[in-house]
Amino acid sequence: MIGYFRRVIVLKTIKQLEHISNFSELMESVEKTDLMKDRSVFDPEAVSSVIIHRKRELKHLISFFKDITQISCSVLIYGPPGTGKTTVTKYFGSYLEQYYQEKKSNREISHLPQLIFRYINCWSRSFYSVMTLLIQEFVPHFPSRGYSFDELLIFLIKILNEK
Repeated sequence: MIGYFRRVIVLKTIKQLEHISNFSELMESVEKTDLMKDRSVFDPEAVSSVIIHRKRELKHLISFFKDITQISCSVLIYGPPGTGKTTVTKYFGSYLEQYYQEKKSNREISHLPQLIFRYINCWSRSFYSVMTLLIQEFVPHFPSRGYSFDELLIFLIKILNEK
């Protein structure tokens, strides 16, 4: 069905383009016939501002992090593919970080260190490469080879203590 719509759109666009003589007219014509209003929603790193049908899961996550002054827990999120695990995690993490910053700026928890949320997809990655990616979030040109796991851990702890 999608292929059919693509062909119809392409044929319609080709017929519209027959009278166009320069590149700027071509660009304007493509912009007018573009079906997508916001292509960013297809970005795998995009975080939606609204999550539907996941209120129960979000409440459950919030219950683990209820006391913002005691954030030191681990949560394992598992389930079949396509059920919203990544979406819920990114949504929750970005809003937890934002909420924490608001509380910190209101001086309610100003004595606590900065909360930093980072999402790293660990699928088919070794623990070593996950640690390296995490360090590269803070030190962009950090080499991906040449350190032992213990050195990576010490380096990451040092970075987090500085933050």
